[in-house]
Amino acid sequence: MFSKNVATLLFSTCFFALVLSACTTSTSECRQNSECAPHQYCASGSGGVFFEGGICINKDRTPNTDALDASNLGQDTDNDEDSSLSPDALLADAQPENNDITESDSDDSDTTPPAECISNDECSASSEGEWGECTFELPCDTEGVQKRDVSSATCENSVCISATTTEERACTRETENIACGQSTNAEWSECSYDGKKTRQTFAPTCKNSVCTTAVGVEELPCTCTNNASCGGVTYGPWKSCKFETTCASTGLQSREVKTPTCTSGACSIVVSQEQKECNRESTDGLSCGQKDFANWGTCSNPNACASTGTQTRQVESFICENDTCKTNIATETQNCALTPKPTCGNATYSNWSTCTYASTCANSGNQSRTKTTPTCQNGMCNGVNTTETRECGTRNTDSTVCGDEKLVEAGKCEYVFICDNSGNATPDKYVTPICKAGACTAEKIDYKFPKCTRNTDGLPCGGKVKAFCNHGCCGICE
Repeated sequence: MFSKNVATLLFSTCFFALVLSACTTSTSECRQNSECAPHQYCASGSGGVFFEGGICINKDRTPNTDALDASNLGQDTDNDEDSSLSPDALLADAQPENNDITESDSDDSDTTPPAECISNDECSASSEGEWGECTFELPCDTEGVQKRDVSSATCENSVCISATTTEERACTRETENIACGQSTNAEWSECSYDGKKTRQTFAPTCKNSVCTTAVGVEELPCTCTNNASCGGVTYGPWKSCKFETTCASTGLQSREVKTPTCTSGACSIVVSQEQKECNRESTDGLSCGQKDFANWGTCSNPNACASTGTQTRQVESFICENDTCKTNIATETQNCALTPKPTCGNATYSNWSTCTYASTCANSGNQSRTKTTPTCQNGMCNGVNTTETRECGTRNTDSTVCGDEKLVEAGKCEYVFICDNSGNATPDKYVTPICKAGACTAEKIDYKFPKCTRNTDGLPCGGKVKAFCNHGCCGICE
């Protein structure tokens, strides 16, 4: 009620000032601030003095008298108040009355209306709450996050609107060698011959920001029970397998067994032998007796050029078969000398090979084939290979690249300011060898512009003033 009367007072005052030619600022009627000029705001009308929506008033609170409509004077408004009131009467009406203040109006806790404003500067300044505890995703994380609430107010539609956002920042802690889980233990071992029992311990511990399990051993003294086992049985290595005959494929092998046993409260070692059946690969074909040889036969060879041949004889041998030694008669062969013959066949030819070129720039190439001539050599009919060559098709290799591109003259980067991260460049000059008239003697020249960039962050740039380059600017970029 109070705010409404004040607005009525301001509008009515300006109206009478219009009559006296005091309000001379030109504005227009409006319903919201966006309909006024940048230096104005929209003020609501009251009674029958101004338009129903309002008029644009300069931010120095000078009303726009041009927007007044004299035809509206004396008309009734929604509040049913007398529109013909004088400025003095309006001032009196604008004063708050005691009966206008209710219990809820005097309660400042939650029912206080938003403050009126023209710009953000008229609203309350932003404020930050206390930082919360640092939170971590995993037990061994060394980097976490802290949060706090940030309150601020902005001027929207002539009213201060409050908003609360959450701000975050990184935080750290030391987790090396701290526990990251519940420790566990393995079962106790049996009492050993030296009167001790042990068990493994497993403790989850942070190592290099990772939860790993540290394995330890716990030991306690103990006393064994007579005739009871007092330790783990140990076994020696298996000895080699022994066989009754040369041809047997199944035999026996043994090993030493040590069993810790409690006797008169003390642990002693009982040694015994353990045997098992063992096998070997089939003995078929193994010799099981002395061989008997017959005389050699005649030397012969089907090869006409051969200087050597073969001859055979019978051999009686004793060979293992199905774990039994049996007699076997076989034929044995050896080389022998012969008189060679001069000829052994006709020549043959391979296909011509693909045309090949001596170099990248060569304009003609060669292809070859192999000629094989059967010839007697050292008593054998061997194919003697010779190569036949001929010229093959021509080609034009001019302008073909025949070497690697080389940088012969590097361009330069030029920067206007000391903090510039990019600049202008002169081109790099590259030369590439190319073919001409069958030889790699010509060159192709290319120009390429290099990318001129650099990182100037941190370079001093302020002269006597301590300033440093930051993202291409000297100091803080505006």
